[in-house]
Amino acid sequence: MHRRFSHSLWRESVRMAAYVFALGWGWVPVTNGALSLPFNPDDWQSNGSLASGDFSNGSVELTTEGGQNEANALFYEERFRFDRDFEVSFRYALASNANPADGFAFVLQDDSKDASGAIGAAMAYTGSPGIENSVAIGLDLYDGDGTSTGLIAGYGGEWREIDSNRRVTSEVGFSPEPLSGINSFKNTDLTLDFTVGWEETDQTMTVDWEKVGGTESGSVAFLFATDSDGNIFDNQLGANREAWLGFTGGTGGATATQTLSNLTTTIPEPASFGPILAGVALAVALGRRQHWRRRE
Repeated sequence: MHRRFSHSLWRESVRMAAYVFALGWGWVPVTNGALSLPFNPDDWQSNGSLASGDFSNGSVELTTEGGQNEANALFYEERFRFDRDFEVSFRYALASNANPADGFAFVLQDDSKDASGAIGAAMAYTGSPGIENSVAIGLDLYDGDGTSTGLIAGYGGEWREIDSNRRVTSEVGFSPEPLSGINSFKNTDLTLDFTVGWEETDQTMTVDWEKVGGTESGSVAFLFATDSDGNIFDNQLGANREAWLGFTGGTGGATATQTLSNLTTTIPEPASFGPILAGVALAVALGRRQHWRRRE
């Protein structure tokens, strides 16, 4: 009787230890666990004109209202592991402007938490050299040059052309996917809820969005595996897929106030937590096993 009870406890301990081990190595997603708003300046690296005073009320301004020629970037202090499915959701608000520009980007990068690109249409992502070891999804606001607006994609510190199958190509270019029902970003206080989800099996980044207070919504899936470049995520973030998560934004001669809030995640814990949690889990499990053996 006692022996069966001990064996049952041992099996339960192994399951619990395995769970903690998996959590430590990023096998178990954590919802709203690693990242949240309001932003704590101590947890984020601000690159550009952002300052601690910009962190307030659960949001952060990526570009200063009325400010020209800006390049702002914001990255979480810890790197995360992006080698499996994950999801990041946030709210994006654009203040009314007669000619808003240029936009913002959601970025995963393995350059540095101090990384930042150039002003204007670069959106602090591209430039010389831009944020090189990276993948990004952006929102282009500016139509003053006669081009369309909408969602764009990039990697390697460059915006990329998108083919008819929404495959991200190796060609450098600007191929916005329009937001259905939103024909212009001018003269409107616009708030959008975004969810960016990665599907490891399909190598696809899907952007779901909906207008807060309206009926407009849509979904765009970008394929990040090209015939010529193979696995873009591996090429850009390395085999371990450990990278900084953040946002960039920029203005040029035209400006916009862009604000992020309501950030939630289903991504693994920071990569640096893994070995510590795994070691603790194994030590506890082995120690209890020895203790139960003595009791038997």
